[in-house]
Amino acid sequence: MRFHTQPRPDQIHPSVFIASGAVVIGDVTLHENASVWFNAVLRGDSEALVIGSGTNIQ
Repeated sequence: MRFHTQPRPDQIHPSVFIASGAVVIGDVTLHENASVWFNAVLRGDSEALVIGSGTNIQ
């Protein structure tokens, strides 16, 4: 997993799964039990990105 900017502690819930190879960029909030799978890219570099509880990003 790579972060291009350091996320605030309140932006990523402790229960979130982020797979190796996933990329999280910028203003991204991941709520409880969300998951980001292999090679997924989440870009919050121009607008905020909010991933809801239990959401699965592949």
